[in-house]
Amino acid sequence: MRKNHPCPLTKLASDSNFRKLKERADQLSALDRVLQSVLEQHQIKHCKIANFRTGTLYLAVSSAVWLTKFNQKRSDILSDLRQSIPALVSIEAKINPELAKKVTAKVNEPVQFKANPRRISETSAGYILGAAEHASGKLKEKLERLAALATERRASTDNEN
Repeated sequence: MRKNHPCPLTKLASDSNFRKLKERADQLSALDRVLQSVLEQHQIKHCKIANFRTGTLYLAVSSAVWLTKFNQKRSDILSDLRQSIPALVSIEAKINPELAKKVTAKVNEPVQFKANPRRISETSAGYILGAAEHASGKLKEKLERLAALATERRASTDNEN
């Protein structure tokens, strides 16, 4: 017997628990923007807000190096944050290695893709066309297009020379 039945999204969006969750997420997002601007002034990176509860701001730091740097400037950061967040009493920071993985992925993000230098030889194109004869439907079309790349590339290199 099924306990959870589908319900319309409008009903979920109007639910008080969902509304509270959204407000909490918006609050933490706003706090994170303030935190990032303060941390930028103090040249500290790789920190994210984990939670804010009873006047204590909980941070996740990517490594022990950043935690040490944060701890050295903790009182200055707390003073700067209190100007924007008067309810802030203290800051607790813990290392979260998963954050380092996410930061590394973002750093490596702007990758420029180059044209594929590999070429399909005439022999390979012949084999691909042979396989296409025994295939059907979309697979046949794709194999034929792949084999056609060999002749297109050969024609473009002939035109360049």
